[in-house]
This record gives sequence, structure tokens and C-alpha cells, in this order.
Amino acid sequence: MAPAPKSVAVVGAGPAGLATAKYLLAAGLRPVVFEPKSHVGGLWAPPSASDAIDTIQLDPRMTVNTSKYTSFFSDYFPESVAALPDRPVAREMGEYLKGYAATFIPPELLRLETLVTGVEKRVEGGWKVRFKGIASNKMENEEDFEFLVLATGVFSHTYTPKIAAADSFEGKMLHVSDYDGEKLFSGKKKPRKVVVVGGELSGSEAAADVALRVSSLPEEEREKIEVIQVFPRPPWVLPKLGAIPDPQVQGAPKLLAIDQGFYDTPSIVNSPPAKDPKEKYRRLHKTLIGIKGGDQSDISPALGVSPEWRDKPLSLGLSDSYIGFAKSGAIKTILGRVVGVKGQRGLEIVTVKEGEESRALEDVDLVIWATGYTPLRTLSRILSPGLKTAFGADENSCPAVLTRALYKQTLHPALGPTGAFVGIQRRPYFAMFELQARWIAGLFTGKIIFPSLNDFEDVAKGEAHLLAIGKIDEVMIHAGGGGDYIEFLRQIGKIIGIDDVFKYGLEMNCRPRPWIPAHLPPFPDAGSPRSQHSLAAQSALENQINSESTSPSLISRHIFAQLHGHWTINRHIVSRLPGFPSGIFTGTAIFQPRLSTFSSPLLAGQSCTTGHTVLPPDTNRYTMGNEITEYLYSETGTLTTETGFSFQGSRKYIYTLDPDKGIMSTWFVKPADGVSVDYFFHRIEIGRKPEKLENEWGCRWGVEKEGGVKAASEHLCERDWYWPGYRFEYEGPRLKRFWIRYRVQGPQKEYVTEAEYTRG
Repeated sequence: MAPAPKSVAVVGAGPAGLATAKYLLAAGLRPVVFEPKSHVGGLWAPPSASDAIDTIQLDPRMTVNTSKYTSFFSDYFPESVAALPDRPVAREMGEYLKGYAATFIPPELLRLETLVTGVEKRVEGGWKVRFKGIASNKMENEEDFEFLVLATGVFSHTYTPKIAAADSFEGKMLHVSDYDGEKLFSGKKKPRKVVVVGGELSGSEAAADVALRVSSLPEEEREKIEVIQVFPRPPWVLPKLGAIPDPQVQGAPKLLAIDQGFYDTPSIVNSPPAKDPKEKYRRLHKTLIGIKGGDQSDISPALGVSPEWRDKPLSLGLSDSYIGFAKSGAIKTILGRVVGVKGQRGLEIVTVKEGEESRALEDVDLVIWATGYTPLRTLSRILSPGLKTAFGADENSCPAVLTRALYKQTLHPALGPTGAFVGIQRRPYFAMFELQARWIAGLFTGKIIFPSLNDFEDVAKGEAHLLAIGKIDEVMIHAGGGGDYIEFLRQIGKIIGIDDVFKYGLEMNCRPRPWIPAHLPPFPDAGSPRSQHSLAAQSALENQINSESTSPSLISRHIFAQLHGHWTINRHIVSRLPGFPSGIFTGTAIFQPRLSTFSSPLLAGQSCTTGHTVLPPDTNRYTMGNEITEYLYSETGTLTTETGFSFQGSRKYIYTLDPDKGIMSTWFVKPADGVSVDYFFHRIEIGRKPEKLENEWGCRWGVEKEGGVKAASEHLCERDWYWPGYRFEYEGPRLKRFWIRYRVQGPQKEYVTEAEYTRG
């Protein structure tokens, strides 16, 4: 009779725990997965009334920060996944993880609604795990296991740094996970001064969300509210869609999810190893300067990643609207650290660039801590006192204390050869979880040698010691700013016998060639043929890059985001009727973002001459981090006629985006209030070429020049026909300028007007 498989307790059924269980099973072990929630999926699990456990839960509508190709596993890409948008929402991620568990993990090995209350090493070897059922409030039980994997995740609880006199603050302080912008800004009493602390992902999203809600208020209320963001180092705030030049059309973009452009396989493979972290950081900063088209100093001084920051770890934010708000001053930025409370509503800040000087922010109503998450509260609850002492961290410690103490972010001498961490990294990249799980499977089955005591002691002595003795790899795998992802893949791949973890990325039939988890070699035999799921994911991404990256829908979304802010206008008017003068209009235009004020069944393919019903907005659609879908457009300036007369003029429109269909449209504003929608004007049909007018009207129209992205439409407005034409011209990743032309024909009108917009 064959011996029973060795048992492994896996704590946590998020993506890290599920991947671990899958690979342990494939290695011949018997994992038992403990999860206090009623569903698998961790952060992405659907909320349930029986989830009586204090951990973070995502809004089911919230979009994932990385594309689906980075956020899915190497060998699970069913047809239902291929049909999802490039950035799924949390609900869709939860369904994906549910399907992954059903495919690879027998249900009897999943102990849902079971809270682990303690783990400790047994004298005779292995682990004792204590647990209790949540739904039935059962008494605590215990069970012995030969191995233990802690996959509790890094996002299980909020982290807020301790500051002096925090209890004396009479305003409101909350973590970004508790932020409800709708509730805060819909009542009569709104916060007048809001301070967002933190500059990375949730910091940029929270600051942008507050700014959008303020921008949506009436002008008299808007002017009374101040939004301030404080961060200790300038964050690179990246758009969710990255633009690279389209090789087929000058001045037009090719669009990719930002993570796809960042992990181009040839760039990874052809880059020589950095000699130390500082060189690595300089390379990463250089890459980001190329992606952003500059160092952000033109946005605000605090956001400028000047040379003195470029040998330090990166700070990364992600938002399509943040840069526009920061550039306009709607978000005021301060490079510094919040160190304490002063008085009843003041914050003491130590500035970073001004010689560590102290300054105060007075009359603060709301502080939003966007300072991240920590696994330490969960671990402090379940680890024995001896283990907690060995890790040198308690639940109030900075989360980085734990990851710096681990060998290759996975192992610790206090756990010994029978215990490990999976998924303790700050970035939820699924490929990291898979490689950790494969490594652990090899360790627990004795196929891979456990690191030596000297290896652990060297890590404990810190970076300077590791550099002095030449252990560059161990330093690089802990290097911050997200650059550790590639180093982690390379190093763990070699440990588990994959000499070139990036080779399948080079087989991509597209440009660029992003490395994704589907490029991981098969397990346990890395030389066996790749699975159909792996090949399907690669094929879908190739198609997206080759065909969909220049699709009208994607281009519309990117152009719409780029419109945000101030533009300078130079408009030429050529009229054939004496009652409508020809001339030149010069002035400024503002695309002011706001929450959607209405909706309309504007369908692709619907005639622009068809009436469009105006409906109330879909208030359930918007969540923090989503795209802006509406602008109030305002322009003011001077019209100088051919006869020398000058007139002051202004006009307003509403621009909207349907993000699902990628359709932009323009609407008239009610003259009575100057802000509400009146009726439909026209749709902006990307890819439709404007009509040729040069010979007929004798002008050199900017819309008709070669290059850029072109659009056109037509619309019968009461008795007048309008034929709009557009051309959008990119320079690198940014929309540099654009032209809007209208040919108008009616009983009292016959003219052409074309405006050139350049950044003001």
C-alpha cells in the first residue's frame, strides 16, 4: 500500500493560497486550505453576510490595477476569461478564482468559513494548527500537519503609521479603504480642507476621486474646498493605458495596458544585470521618463522626479485623471511626511526637499491615509509568541519589516524547512505566487535543497553586508519600487530548474512582446508542451496588441482622458453668407471633469440624426479609480472679423464617454443654467475620415493633414446640417494638439469653422 501523502496546512484561499494548493497537489502532497470567508478569492471574494471576520473586502465594481494577462494564472485561461475586458472588476476576478479552485482543488480540501486562531511548531516536527468554524461559532479545534504555508496576503488589514498627538485631532481621519466619496460630498456639510497622505496607487486614486467630486460641485462650493496630497517621495503617476507611437500612422498612438509595455520581454532579456540597486533604479526611472514623456516637473515641483531621486526606489501611482487635476492646481502637492497633529485641526509636516523643515497645515477637516496595508495583524493573531519574536515585528510595525526579513521573500529560519510564506509581496502578480508555490513544492518533497543557515544570517545582516560579500542577487530581489518582480522571476526560476523563465515571451508575434504568467514553463516537467490555456492567453494578447491596440474604442477612451484641462484655441471662420461674418477667434478652453450628470442609450451604429433620450445617470457605475466619463466644456475669447470688428464670445458643451462601447459624444448645454444637458449634438466617430474641403473652400485645413487620429460625424440640428471633422495629433505618449472643424449648411447658414487646440 502506498504511503499517505504528506499534509500541508495552507492558511488563506486568495490567489496565493489557491496557487499553492494546486502545485502541492501536483507534487503529490495533500494541502488543506483554511479560509475564514465563505468564498475563495481573498480580496476578490464576493461579500457575504456570513463573513464575520475583520479583513479588507474590495468593492465588486472596482477595476483591477493590472491587465487580465498579468492578473491570471499560467494554465487557466478559459473562454469566459478571454471575453472579459482587459481590466476586469473585482467581481469578475472573484469568479475567475472560483473557477480556478473548482478546476484544480477538490472541495474536500477547502475549509471555508474556518478561522485559523493559532499555529505553532511541534517538538516532534511539523505544525499544530488551531482553528474554529465561523458560521456555527464552533469550539476551537486543532490538527497536526507536516508542513505549513502562510498565504494570508499583504492586503488583509490597513496600515496607518503612528503620528504624534493623533488622538487630539478633532477633524476626521480614515483609511482610504473606508473612504466613501459619495457620502462625504453629497451632504450639506462638506469638508473644506482634505489632506490625502500617501502617493502610491491608492493615494493617487483617492486624491483624484476627491478632486473629481469637488470639480462636480457648483462653482460657489468648489472654490471653498482645498485638496492637498502629501507624499515622502515623488510618485510616478501612470495612466492605465500607455501610449506608444503607432508605426503605421505618424502622430497616432498604439495603446496597451501600462503593465504590458513595462514588461517587454526583449528589453528584459537584453538588459545586462545591474551592479547594485542604485543602477537598477536609474534604469527604471529612465524607462518611466520615456513612458511619461518627461520627469513630471511640468505637472508640479513636488511631482518632479529630478536627478537626486533617480537612484532611489520608485513610487508608483495609477490614475487617468490625477495628472490633469495636479497640473491645474485642483490637487496641491507637498513633498514631505506627516509626523503629528498640531492643535485641534492642524497637521505637522516635515518637508523633504527643503532641508527637513517643519511646516503646519491648519484647519484640516479630513485626513485620508493612503498608506497601504499590512499582513502583520493577521500574523500577530495566529503566530506563536516565539515566532513573532523571531520575525521582529508586531502588528504596528511597518509591513516592509517582514518582507526584508525573509529569504527571497519566502523563507525564514524560524519556520525551518517545513514552513514558508507565499504572496507576502506588495504587488499581486500571479506569476510570483506560482513560482513560490513550485519552489515550496520542491522543498517539501525534498527535490530542492533548503537554503543554508549562512544564507539566512547574511539576509539578516542587511543590504550593506550582502553587497560587501558579493551577494548581489539577494539585494536585488528585495529592491523596492516594483523592480523586484523581474528579479524574483529570474532568481526563483533558476532555483526550481528553469534556466530561462522569459524564453516563451520572445515567441510573441507582436510588438512589444510582453512577458505574462502564461509564459511560465509547464510543471512539473518544464520541457513538456505548453497547455492549451497558456497558448490561448498568448494568442489573445497577440491579437489585442496587433489589432485591438488601435481600435476606435480604445483610442476614444485614451483621447477622452487626454482632453482634461486647459487648451489654447485658434479658430478660423469662413462664411459665404453676409449675415454670418468670417474671421478669427482666439481664446482658451477648459475641459472640466465631473461625475456623470445624465445617461443616454447612445448606441454604436445609430444614426446621428436620430433623437437621443436623456436619462438620469447610472449612480451605481462609478467607483474610485474608474475613468472620467463627462466634461463640461467652456471656452471664452475674442472674435476678430475680416472687417476689423472685435467681439467677446463664449460657448459651452458637454462631452461624454461610454467606456464600455468607447463612444465619445457632444451635447448642447441649457442656456438657462450653463451646466445642464439640453440635447444631443453629435457623436465623434473615431476612424471615420472627415470630408475633403480644401479645393472647395480654398483653405488649408488642419483636419485634412496627414497623420494623427481622425474622426467625423454628421447631424441635423433643427434646420441646419453639421458635418464635424476631427484630427488628434500625439507627440510620444501625450495628445499634443487637435483640430475640430464644422461645415454647416442651413437656410440662414453656410460656413466652415476650424479650431486648433494646443496645450495652454
